Amino acid sequence: PRPNDASTRPSSLSRRSHLRARANMPKTFAVIDCEDDHRWEGLARCVVQLFGRDDEAWHHYRACDGELPDVENLRAYDGIVVSGSSHRAESEGRGAARWARALREWLRRATASDAAERDGPRVLAMTFGSYMCAIAGGGRVGMIPGNAHAVGTTTLRASETFRESAAFKDAVRAYGKPM
Repeated sequence: PRPNDASTRPSSLSRRSHLRARANMPKTFAVIDCEDDHRWEGLARCVVQLFGRDDEAWHHYRACDGELPDVENLRAYDGIVVSGSSHRAESEGRGAARWARALREWLRRATASDAAERDGPRVLAMTFGSYMCAIAGGGRVGMIPGNAHAVGTTTLRASETFRESAAFKDAVRAYGKPM
């Protein structure tokens, strides 16, 4: 397979992290594929085709099958992409997929402030992946009223409680007032 083929499986990541110091190492990325519906097969390949370059290595992990990168070796990656999914991120209890709970825990550990301070990779999360990151960080997500799907731009309004929270005020200081 080509170096950026999403079917490439990870190999010896602990050894690779020691080799990263060499200046000529290709950039290495991970795609965490969160889709198990056959209608969306090939999602990771699309991510690599969209973002990848020929001189990069891309490793494909299937979260649905329990495959996730080793949190202890995250420095081996320059970036991680967490895909979308047809599953609901906020599902809990008996209906929640075991792999989704494992992914949330992995994301919590991988994006924890101490992990980020260790020069961990940047994470790009798409739809479901971004919801999972929000939940892993202590946030909440939910369905749009009426269970409608939204494609395109949707106006959201923050509750007064959220607008008074320290997190919201910190975001306004960092990024400016919301539109």
